[in-house]
Amino acid sequence: MIAIVAVIIVVLAGVYFFYSKISTPLKSERFLSSYNEALALNSIYGKEDEAIKKFEEALSLAPNAEASANITLMIAINLYIRNRGNDRVEAISLLKDIIKNSNLSVQRRAAALNGLALVVSNNGIDNEFVKKYLFNDEPYTGYFSQTNGDTWRATRRIFEEADKLYPSISSKTNIAFMLAVGIYDHGKAEPGISKENTARLIQKYIADSAVTPDDPSFSYTDISIKADIMTKKAVALGVSELILHNISQNDIEAAYKQAIDAADSDSSVLLSQIGIFARFNYAIYLADTFSNSRKNDILLLLQKIMSDDGSRYQNFYRHLGVIASYPNDSLLKIATIKLANLSPDFRAFLTRYGWSF
Repeated sequence: MIAIVAVIIVVLAGVYFFYSKISTPLKSERFLSSYNEALALNSIYGKEDEAIKKFEEALSLAPNAEASANITLMIAINLYIRNRGNDRVEAISLLKDIIKNSNLSVQRRAAALNGLALVVSNNGIDNEFVKKYLFNDEPYTGYFSQTNGDTWRATRRIFEEADKLYPSISSKTNIAFMLAVGIYDHGKAEPGISKENTARLIQKYIADSAVTPDDPSFSYTDISIKADIMTKKAVALGVSELILHNISQNDIEAAYKQAIDAADSDSSVLLSQIGIFARFNYAIYLADTFSNSRKNDILLLLQKIMSDDGSRYQNFYRHLGVIASYPNDSLLKIATIKLANLSPDFRAFLTRYGWSF
Protein backbone atom coordinates (compact mmCIF):
# COMPACT_ATOMS: atom_id res chain seq x y z
CA MET A 1 0.00 0.00 0.00
CA ILE A 2 1.36 3.34 -0.95
CA ALA A 3 2.14 5.87 1.74
CA ILE A 4 0.87 9.02 0.19
CA VAL A 5 3.56 11.57 0.67
CA ALA A 6 2.28 14.51 2.66
CA VAL A 7 5.82 15.85 2.42
CA ILE A 8 4.94 17.37 -0.95
CA ILE A 9 2.47 19.59 0.85
CA VAL A 10 4.59 20.46 3.85
CA VAL A 11 7.86 21.22 2.13
CA LEU A 12 6.69 23.10 -0.90
CA ALA A 13 7.28 26.20 1.25
CA GLY A 14 8.30 28.93 -1.07
CA VAL A 15 8.26 26.94 -4.28
CA TYR A 16 4.83 27.48 -5.79
CA PHE A 17 4.33 30.69 -7.72
CA PHE A 18 1.44 31.96 -9.75
CA TYR A 19 2.12 33.17 -13.23
CA SER A 20 -1.01 35.17 -13.81
CA LYS A 21 -1.65 37.11 -16.96
CA ILE A 22 -3.91 40.04 -17.62
CA SER A 23 -6.23 39.55 -20.56
CA THR A 24 -7.62 43.09 -20.59
CA PRO A 25 -6.20 45.77 -22.91
CA LEU A 26 -3.18 47.50 -21.46
CA LYS A 27 -3.39 51.27 -21.64
CA SER A 28 0.03 52.13 -20.39
CA GLU A 29 3.43 51.06 -21.65
CA ARG A 30 4.82 51.93 -18.25
CA PHE A 31 2.28 49.62 -16.61
CA LEU A 32 3.11 46.80 -19.01
CA SER A 33 6.83 47.27 -18.39
CA SER A 34 6.44 47.19 -14.61
CA TYR A 35 4.11 44.20 -14.72
CA ASN A 36 6.40 42.17 -16.97
CA GLU A 37 9.42 42.98 -14.81
CA ALA A 38 7.49 41.81 -11.76
CA LEU A 39 6.49 38.57 -13.50
CA ALA A 40 10.12 37.87 -14.37
CA LEU A 41 11.12 38.27 -10.71
CA ASN A 42 8.09 36.29 -9.58
CA SER A 43 9.46 33.16 -11.25
CA ILE A 44 12.71 33.28 -9.25
CA TYR A 45 12.75 31.73 -5.80
CA GLY A 46 14.06 34.14 -3.16
CA LYS A 47 13.18 37.30 -5.12
CA GLU A 48 9.97 38.07 -3.25
CA ASP A 49 11.13 41.52 -2.05
CA GLU A 50 11.92 42.67 -5.56
CA ALA A 51 8.77 41.10 -7.00
CA ILE A 52 6.53 42.75 -4.41
CA LYS A 53 8.12 46.14 -5.08
CA LYS A 54 7.60 45.80 -8.83
CA PHE A 55 4.03 44.53 -8.45
CA GLU A 56 3.23 47.47 -6.17
CA GLU A 57 4.60 49.80 -8.83
CA ALA A 58 2.41 48.10 -11.44
CA LEU A 59 -0.57 48.29 -9.08
CA SER A 60 -0.31 52.07 -8.98
CA LEU A 61 -0.57 52.09 -12.78
CA ALA A 62 -3.26 49.41 -13.19
CA PRO A 63 -5.76 50.34 -15.94
CA ASN A 64 -8.86 48.80 -14.32
CA ALA A 65 -10.25 46.88 -11.34
CA GLU A 66 -9.57 43.46 -12.88
CA ALA A 67 -5.92 44.30 -13.40
CA SER A 68 -5.69 45.70 -9.86
CA ALA A 69 -7.18 42.53 -8.41
CA ASN A 70 -4.84 40.38 -10.47
CA ILE A 71 -1.77 42.25 -9.22
CA THR A 72 -3.06 42.24 -5.65
CA LEU A 73 -3.35 38.46 -5.89
CA MET A 74 0.28 38.29 -7.01
CA ILE A 75 1.40 40.52 -4.15
CA ALA A 76 -0.49 38.32 -1.68
CA ILE A 77 1.15 35.14 -2.98
CA ASN A 78 4.61 36.67 -2.66
CA LEU A 79 3.85 37.98 0.82
CA TYR A 80 2.73 34.54 1.96
CA ILE A 81 5.84 32.91 0.55
CA ARG A 82 8.20 35.58 1.95
CA ASN A 83 6.66 35.06 5.41
CA ARG A 84 8.27 37.97 7.21
CA GLY A 85 6.56 39.59 10.18
CA ASN A 86 2.86 39.99 9.44
CA ASP A 87 3.18 38.93 5.78
CA ARG A 88 0.91 35.91 5.88
CA VAL A 89 -1.85 37.66 7.79
CA GLU A 90 -1.79 40.47 5.23
CA ALA A 91 -1.74 37.97 2.36
CA ILE A 92 -4.87 36.19 3.58
CA SER A 93 -6.65 39.51 4.08
CA LEU A 94 -5.80 40.66 0.54
CA LEU A 95 -7.02 37.39 -1.00
CA LYS A 96 -10.25 37.48 0.99
CA ASP A 97 -10.91 41.02 -0.22
CA ILE A 98 -10.65 39.86 -3.84
CA ILE A 99 -12.89 36.86 -3.23
CA LYS A 100 -15.72 38.86 -1.67
CA ASN A 101 -15.68 41.61 -4.28
CA SER A 102 -18.76 40.78 -6.35
CA ASN A 103 -17.85 43.46 -8.90
CA LEU A 104 -14.93 41.36 -10.10
CA SER A 105 -15.23 38.57 -12.65
CA VAL A 106 -15.86 35.02 -11.46
CA GLN A 107 -12.54 34.02 -13.02
CA ARG A 108 -10.66 36.49 -10.86
CA ARG A 109 -12.49 35.56 -7.67
CA ALA A 110 -12.02 31.84 -8.35
CA ALA A 111 -8.32 32.48 -8.97
CA ALA A 112 -8.11 34.14 -5.55
CA LEU A 113 -9.91 31.19 -3.92
CA ASN A 114 -7.44 28.80 -5.56
CA GLY A 115 -4.59 31.05 -4.48
CA LEU A 116 -5.80 31.12 -0.90
CA ALA A 117 -6.12 27.33 -0.69
CA LEU A 118 -2.79 26.80 -2.49
CA VAL A 119 -0.62 28.99 -0.31
CA VAL A 120 -2.08 27.43 2.81
CA SER A 121 -1.86 23.79 1.67
CA ASN A 122 1.41 24.00 -0.28
CA ASN A 123 3.25 25.67 2.57
CA GLY A 124 2.13 23.36 5.34
CA ILE A 125 -1.10 23.91 7.24
CA ASP A 126 -0.34 25.61 10.53
CA ASN A 127 -3.53 24.70 12.39
CA GLU A 128 -3.44 27.48 14.94
CA PHE A 129 -2.58 30.13 12.37
CA VAL A 130 -5.34 29.20 9.91
CA LYS A 131 -7.90 28.90 12.69
CA LYS A 132 -7.08 32.44 13.80
CA TYR A 133 -6.68 34.17 10.44
CA LEU A 134 -8.36 32.07 7.74
CA PHE A 135 -11.27 30.22 9.32
CA ASN A 136 -12.28 33.19 11.43
CA ASP A 137 -15.17 34.62 9.39
CA GLU A 138 -17.79 33.53 6.90
CA PRO A 139 -17.86 31.64 4.65
CA TYR A 140 -14.67 30.08 6.01
CA THR A 141 -16.05 29.40 9.50
CA GLY A 142 -18.76 27.43 7.71
CA TYR A 143 -16.18 25.23 5.95
CA PHE A 144 -14.46 24.71 9.28
CA SER A 145 -17.73 23.69 10.97
CA GLN A 146 -18.77 21.43 8.09
CA THR A 147 -15.52 19.47 8.46
CA ASN A 148 -15.67 19.29 12.26
CA GLY A 149 -12.66 21.53 12.67
CA ASP A 150 -10.42 19.58 10.28
CA THR A 151 -8.25 22.28 8.71
CA TRP A 152 -7.06 20.00 5.90
CA ARG A 153 -10.55 19.16 4.73
CA ALA A 154 -11.73 22.74 5.32
CA THR A 155 -8.92 23.98 3.06
CA ARG A 156 -10.00 21.51 0.39
CA ARG A 157 -13.48 23.03 0.64
CA ILE A 158 -11.98 26.31 -0.59
CA PHE A 159 -10.72 24.54 -3.73
CA GLU A 160 -14.18 23.06 -4.15
CA GLU A 161 -15.80 26.50 -3.90
CA ALA A 162 -13.35 27.82 -6.50
CA ASP A 163 -14.27 24.95 -8.80
CA LYS A 164 -17.98 25.68 -8.39
CA LEU A 165 -17.45 29.35 -9.16
CA TYR A 166 -15.18 28.79 -12.17
CA PRO A 167 -13.90 25.25 -12.90
CA SER A 168 -10.17 25.04 -13.55
CA ILE A 169 -7.34 22.56 -13.93
CA SER A 170 -5.79 23.88 -10.73
CA SER A 171 -8.85 23.42 -8.52
CA LYS A 172 -9.71 19.96 -9.85
CA THR A 173 -6.14 18.62 -9.59
CA ASN A 174 -5.65 19.98 -6.10
CA ILE A 175 -8.97 18.55 -4.91
CA ALA A 176 -7.96 15.13 -6.26
CA PHE A 177 -4.53 15.41 -4.66
CA MET A 178 -5.90 16.42 -1.27
CA LEU A 179 -8.39 13.55 -1.38
CA ALA A 180 -5.52 11.17 -2.16
CA VAL A 181 -3.48 12.45 0.77
CA GLY A 182 -6.56 12.07 2.91
CA ILE A 183 -6.93 8.38 2.17
CA TYR A 184 -3.65 7.47 3.83
CA ASP A 185 -2.97 10.32 6.20
CA HIS A 186 -4.46 9.76 9.66
CA GLY A 187 -7.34 12.09 10.46
CA LYS A 188 -7.64 13.55 6.98
CA ALA A 189 -9.91 11.01 5.28
CA GLU A 190 -13.42 12.11 4.41
CA PRO A 191 -15.82 10.66 7.00
CA GLY A 192 -18.52 8.39 5.66
CA ILE A 193 -16.87 7.77 2.29
CA SER A 194 -15.09 4.48 1.59
CA LYS A 195 -11.60 4.39 0.13
CA GLU A 196 -13.05 2.88 -3.04
CA ASN A 197 -15.54 5.71 -3.54
CA THR A 198 -12.89 8.27 -2.68
CA ALA A 199 -10.61 6.72 -5.31
CA ARG A 200 -13.41 6.93 -7.88
CA LEU A 201 -13.93 10.58 -7.00
CA ILE A 202 -10.20 11.23 -7.39
CA GLN A 203 -10.22 9.72 -10.85
CA LYS A 204 -13.30 11.74 -11.82
CA TYR A 205 -11.63 15.01 -10.82
CA ILE A 206 -8.49 14.12 -12.76
CA ALA A 207 -10.53 13.07 -15.82
CA ASP A 208 -12.57 16.27 -15.64
CA SER A 209 -9.42 18.37 -15.34
CA ALA A 210 -8.21 17.00 -18.66
CA VAL A 211 -11.19 18.52 -20.49
CA THR A 212 -11.50 21.72 -18.45
CA PRO A 213 -10.52 24.85 -20.41
CA ASP A 214 -7.61 26.79 -19.01
CA ASP A 215 -8.56 29.60 -16.68
CA PRO A 216 -7.61 32.74 -18.65
CA SER A 217 -6.40 34.26 -15.39
CA PHE A 218 -3.52 31.78 -15.29
CA SER A 219 -0.87 30.53 -17.63
CA TYR A 220 -0.81 26.75 -17.31
CA THR A 221 1.93 26.68 -19.88
CA ASP A 222 4.24 28.16 -17.23
CA ILE A 223 6.50 25.21 -16.52
CA SER A 224 6.58 25.54 -12.72
CA ILE A 225 2.78 25.38 -12.48
CA LYS A 226 2.70 22.60 -15.06
CA ALA A 227 5.26 20.51 -13.15
CA ASP A 228 3.46 21.01 -9.84
CA ILE A 229 0.11 19.98 -11.31
CA MET A 230 1.66 17.00 -13.10
CA THR A 231 3.25 15.78 -9.85
CA LYS A 232 -0.02 16.04 -7.94
CA LYS A 233 -1.86 14.28 -10.76
CA ALA A 234 0.64 11.39 -10.69
CA VAL A 235 0.33 10.99 -6.92
CA ALA A 236 -3.47 11.12 -7.02
CA LEU A 237 -3.72 8.57 -9.83
CA GLY A 238 -1.16 6.32 -8.15
CA VAL A 239 -3.19 6.19 -4.96
CA SER A 240 -6.45 5.55 -6.75
CA GLU A 241 -4.89 2.78 -8.87
CA LEU A 242 -3.68 0.90 -5.82
CA ILE A 243 -7.24 0.85 -4.50
CA LEU A 244 -9.25 0.23 -7.67
CA HIS A 245 -6.62 -1.51 -9.83
CA ASN A 246 -8.19 0.01 -12.93
CA ILE A 247 -5.28 2.02 -14.31
CA SER A 248 -2.22 0.58 -15.99
CA GLN A 249 0.87 0.77 -13.82
CA ASN A 250 2.68 1.88 -16.96
CA ASP A 251 0.33 4.88 -17.13
CA ILE A 252 1.10 5.80 -13.51
CA GLU A 253 4.82 5.61 -14.19
CA ALA A 254 4.38 7.68 -17.35
CA ALA A 255 2.63 10.36 -15.29
CA TYR A 256 5.54 10.51 -12.84
CA LYS A 257 8.08 10.60 -15.66
CA GLN A 258 6.23 13.45 -17.36
CA ALA A 259 6.22 15.42 -14.11
CA ILE A 260 9.95 14.83 -13.61
CA ASP A 261 10.71 15.77 -17.23
CA ALA A 262 8.77 19.02 -16.78
CA ALA A 263 10.65 19.80 -13.57
CA ASP A 264 14.01 19.00 -15.19
CA SER A 265 13.37 21.28 -18.16
CA ASP A 266 14.85 24.26 -16.32
CA SER A 267 17.60 24.58 -13.72
CA SER A 268 15.73 26.96 -11.41
CA VAL A 269 15.54 26.23 -7.70
CA LEU A 270 11.76 26.23 -7.98
CA LEU A 271 11.65 23.43 -10.54
CA SER A 272 14.48 21.52 -8.85
CA GLN A 273 12.44 21.27 -5.66
CA ILE A 274 9.28 20.21 -7.47
CA GLY A 275 11.35 17.57 -9.27
CA ILE A 276 12.73 16.18 -6.04
CA PHE A 277 9.23 15.82 -4.56
CA ALA A 278 8.13 14.00 -7.72
CA ARG A 279 11.10 11.63 -7.49
CA PHE A 280 10.45 10.86 -3.82
CA ASN A 281 6.81 10.05 -4.54
CA TYR A 282 7.81 7.98 -7.56
CA ALA A 283 10.38 6.04 -5.51
CA ILE A 284 7.73 5.23 -2.91
CA TYR A 285 5.28 4.14 -5.61
CA LEU A 286 7.87 1.79 -7.10
CA ALA A 287 8.86 0.39 -3.70
CA ASP A 288 5.27 -0.23 -2.68
CA THR A 289 4.23 -1.68 -6.03
CA PHE A 290 7.29 -3.65 -7.17
CA SER A 291 9.65 -3.75 -4.17
CA ASN A 292 13.04 -5.35 -4.94
CA SER A 293 12.24 -6.08 -8.58
CA ARG A 294 12.62 -2.37 -9.35
CA LYS A 295 15.45 -1.74 -6.93
CA ASN A 296 17.81 -0.28 -9.55
CA ASP A 297 15.23 2.29 -10.65
CA ILE A 298 14.53 3.21 -7.03
CA LEU A 299 18.25 3.65 -6.33
CA LEU A 300 18.61 6.01 -9.29
CA LEU A 301 15.78 8.16 -7.94
CA LEU A 302 17.27 8.19 -4.44
CA GLN A 303 20.70 9.06 -5.83
CA LYS A 304 19.25 12.21 -7.38
CA ILE A 305 17.50 13.08 -4.12
CA MET A 306 20.82 12.81 -2.24
CA SER A 307 22.85 14.69 -4.86
CA ASP A 308 22.49 18.20 -3.46
CA ASP A 309 24.47 19.89 -0.71
CA GLY A 310 21.23 21.14 0.79
CA SER A 311 21.12 24.60 -0.73
CA ARG A 312 18.50 23.71 -3.36
CA TYR A 313 16.62 20.95 -1.56
CA GLN A 314 16.87 22.31 1.97
CA ASN A 315 13.09 22.32 2.54
CA PHE A 316 12.87 18.69 1.51
CA TYR A 317 15.88 17.65 3.60
CA ARG A 318 14.52 19.51 6.61
CA HIS A 319 11.26 17.63 6.38
CA LEU A 320 13.02 14.29 6.09
CA GLY A 321 14.15 15.01 9.64
CA VAL A 322 10.59 15.82 10.69
CA ILE A 323 9.39 12.47 9.35
CA ALA A 324 11.81 10.74 11.74
CA SER A 325 9.74 12.05 14.66
CA TYR A 326 6.46 10.69 13.29
CA PRO A 327 4.77 7.77 15.12
CA ASN A 328 6.00 4.36 14.08
CA ASP A 329 2.65 3.56 12.45
CA SER A 330 2.87 6.61 10.20
CA LEU A 331 2.59 5.37 6.63
CA LEU A 332 4.96 8.06 5.46
CA LYS A 333 7.55 6.99 8.00
CA ILE A 334 7.06 3.32 7.07
CA ALA A 335 7.52 4.17 3.39
CA THR A 336 10.71 6.13 4.09
CA ILE A 337 12.10 3.22 6.09
CA LYS A 338 11.26 0.89 3.20
CA LEU A 339 13.40 3.06 0.93
CA ALA A 340 16.19 3.06 3.52
CA ASN A 341 16.08 -0.73 3.63
CA LEU A 342 16.58 -0.83 -0.14
CA SER A 343 19.49 1.65 -0.08
CA PRO A 344 22.24 1.65 2.57
CA ASP A 345 23.36 5.01 1.18
CA PHE A 346 19.92 6.50 1.72
CA ARG A 347 19.82 5.01 5.20
CA ALA A 348 23.11 6.71 6.04
CA PHE A 349 21.86 9.92 4.45
CA LEU A 350 18.79 9.91 6.70
CA THR A 351 20.95 9.70 9.82
CA ARG A 352 22.27 13.17 8.96
CA TYR A 353 18.73 14.45 9.48
CA GLY A 354 17.87 12.89 12.82
CA TRP A 355 17.07 9.31 11.87
CA SER A 356 18.32 6.32 13.86
CA PHE A 357 18.02 2.70 12.85
